[in-house]
Amino acid sequence: MKDNIRTFTAANRKENLLKYLYLMKDEVNSQPVKLVIEHIKKQIAERRILPGERLPSERKLSELLQVSRSHVREALQKMELYGIVKIYPQSGTVAVSYTHLTLPTKA
Repeated sequence: MKDNIRTFTAANRKENLLKYLYLMKDEVNSQPVKLVIEHIKKQIAERRILPGERLPSERKLSELLQVSRSHVREALQKMELYGIVKIYPQSGTVAVSYTHLTLPTKA
């Protein structure tokens, strides 16, 4: 009976740990994703990337920012949801017209 109780609590601990790790994955992965988003937003704000221009490839961005391609992909997907970029499968990612965005103008 005691063995069953120990097994049960060990299984609970393992399950709780897995739940915790699953919930924390967004926190763990959010830093590289934020880095990518901030980099691209800065490029757009400084007018280095203009509306309609293609962004560098996922591979080039991942090498430049020292993050994995999956982080770059996730950042681009989030930016597409925000309406900052448009992703065209097998063609690249394009900056959207940002007249509706509040970006600083060049002085």
